[in-house]
Amino acid sequence: MTEGRGTPTLYEVLGVPSGATRDEIRVAYVAQARASHPDRHAGEDTAARAAATDRMQAVNDAWRVLRDPEARAAYDRSLVAPQTARAAQVAAAAAAGLDEVDVPFHPTADLAASVVRSLPWIVVLAVLAAIFVFTAFARQPDPATTPVAELIGRCVAVGIGGELDVVACSEPNDGRVQTSVADLAHCPSGTRPIARGEGFLCVRPQTE
Repeated sequence: MTEGRGTPTLYEVLGVPSGATRDEIRVAYVAQARASHPDRHAGEDTAARAAATDRMQAVNDAWRVLRDPEARAAYDRSLVAPQTARAAQVAAAAAAGLDEVDVPFHPTADLAASVVRSLPWIVVLAVLAAIFVFTAFARQPDPATTPVAELIGRCVAVGIGGELDVVACSEPNDGRVQTSVADLAHCPSGTRPIARGEGFLCVRPQTE
């Protein structure tokens, strides 16, 4: 199923069926994000790097909508609405003894259908706007310079290049920071060490 004029659905962007579970969507997102990460295409030409960047943006946009139950439900409704309207129009034509190709043109209905088809991207833009506003007032700290005390309890993720980022615990991550030690052997049981400066953060993997 496509959103119109060959535009892939957010499910197709991540390569999952529309009935996929949140865990299946998350796994697909992580795989697609790793494959499309700009660091993996650093040695390629400008066009290839630009394509990878665009792909990464599309993958992130799809994940931001599909990971949220309410946003996903609204998006799913927007996919079904155009099909439902067309089916009703064809059924009415059949009842009137017309073939599908004879269904009359209704500018108002077509305009409404166009608006409905654009709803997925309206939802995406609304979600991105909300994320931008939220992050503008709640920026994640820089793990390289933030005091350890402020990192305790936060979730972190190690990027492909080895950089450490503080992320929301609802996003893919490598675990929640439990403590910091100078020697990796001193990390508590059940945690794994992640290098930070001259010491280590002891991170406990999250389970969903």
